[in-house]
Amino acid sequence: MNRLSIFQIAKFSGGTVSSGDGKSFIDKISTDSRTLKRGELFVALRGENFDGHNFIEAVGAGGIVMDDDSTADHLTIENNQVLNVAPLVNDANIPIAGVRVVRAVHGDVSSNIIIGIGGAAVQNPSLAGIQVLASLSARIAGNQVADIGPATNFLGEGVGIECTGTFERLDIADNYVRRNQNPPADPDRSQWLAVLVRGPADKPAPGVGIHFIALQNTVFAFVGNKIFALPRGREIVIVQDNLCDGYGEARVVFVGGIGTLTFTGNHCLFNARRAPVVEAAVRAAIASSNYLQGTANVPALVLQLPEAAPFTVLGNITSGPIQVNGATLTPPWAPLNVVAS
Repeated sequence: MNRLSIFQIAKFSGGTVSSGDGKSFIDKISTDSRTLKRGELFVALRGENFDGHNFIEAVGAGGIVMDDDSTADHLTIENNQVLNVAPLVNDANIPIAGVRVVRAVHGDVSSNIIIGIGGAAVQNPSLAGIQVLASLSARIAGNQVADIGPATNFLGEGVGIECTGTFERLDIADNYVRRNQNPPADPDRSQWLAVLVRGPADKPAPGVGIHFIALQNTVFAFVGNKIFALPRGREIVIVQDNLCDGYGEARVVFVGGIGTLTFTGNHCLFNARRAPVVEAAVRAAIASSNYLQGTANVPALVLQLPEAAPFTVLGNITSGPIQVNGATLTPPWAPLNVVAS
């Protein structure tokens, strides 16, 4: 085919360019994501027994990924298979994601299968199965996320589900998140988390081109040479009924820099030397009915709260003590939880 720009292809096909750089040129059309090369445009085909719109395999550095300067009102990404993304990429300048949502008023990422992200990416700054950035509301539910990053010893940050910014409400529910389906017997020293929620004042993911300045009522986000303002959300975060399985030197779950956290019904397994299973630094917290299995005698649940902040810790089964502001849980809460190896 003759070399055409994205704008030209959209015009000829009766479509429009909704985001990104329409001036980029395309050399070839490809219908197989597994053989996709730089300069080629992937076109999904629908047949009697298959639908290429819902299947992405062995692509370069991202599966379903919005550009950093993209926007969306109500965005739904569901029922996709994203497999073996960036299998040969090992570059300290390239972040990798299976699904990335940027600046959505509401984003819904549900019922996707995301397996195999950056299997050789030892040097890449960040690896994520699902990544939601600068979105006011998001629901991440019913996804299967596994084999995120190399099996052992990578230098960047690996995350199954990552959300960064200010949120009106964030729901992370009923997901299966596992670092590797065939884990080694001994944990390595990699920084890997199954679920990571960052507030706007926290340091963003390495290599991702979005940075925040948080004020009392407004959050300013910087993307390259652009700046935009977001209203400060209520930052209600609910993490519920997830199965999280990991190993390394970080934690299975970390929630920080946001308002209220409800953490309930989760089953978290963590093979580590000294790190806690779950940690949260929030303004108020409810932690109930979780099963947290980590290293014996190491705190399984760590809560960091402002002085006199409200919290409830009830009905959890943990492998180690529960700490609130550096102190082991005391009555009346301590008898309402079970610490068992």
